[in-house]
Amino acid sequence: MKALVIGATGAVGSEVVKQLLEAKNWKLVRVLARSPQTFTHNRLEWHQGNLQNDEFISAHLDEITHIFMCIGTTKKKTSDKEEYKSIDYGIPVRTAELAEHTDVFHMLVVSAIGANPKSPAFYSKLKGEMERDVSASAVPRIDFFRPSTIIAYRDEKRPLEELAIRIDRLLAPIIPLRYKAVHAAQIAKAMLIKATEIDEGRYIVSNKEIHQISKL
Repeated sequence: MKALVIGATGAVGSEVVKQLLEAKNWKLVRVLARSPQTFTHNRLEWHQGNLQNDEFISAHLDEITHIFMCIGTTKKKTSDKEEYKSIDYGIPVRTAELAEHTDVFHMLVVSAIGANPKSPAFYSKLKGEMERDVSASAVPRIDFFRPSTIIAYRDEKRPLEELAIRIDRLLAPIIPLRYKAVHAAQIAKAMLIKATEIDEGRYIVSNKEIHQISKL
């Protein structure tokens, strides 16, 4: 299997790259990122470029069998809603369209709990629209992972996320798995496990399932 990771410098994406390189059944791990390469590995290819450029994406889809889409921004980084949409919606949708006539069999996409194209909330609506339009592509198998609050070490401060994590830890015994905060490493592990499945179709992996799968 040969993997392409988009969003490899984020919390989940960096864990996906780490776990792919630790797994011996991945012949190639190709990264497309806006940031420069920070480490080397004999099975790692790192290409720096513009993730919103179709030519950059399509030029690196050759021989890829699996795409791990871990892209995402924040209001702090991207305050303009149109630019926010061009990243969280535009990059996954365009990549799925570009992958239609390649060897890509499976696309694994990090979405969010509550994703719904009819939601009145901007973020949930955007993720729902992204899922809907990525699903419309001809890629044979697509999995959408819908985590709740993601636990990870970050360089940037996210006060609301940090508060949610503290509350989650305090109430851990009584919070249902469908809402319980999940570590970025757990999401990555669930993605790698799902990547071994060979059935075609569209699948939603809930926060509860991420917790359950990552314990296998």
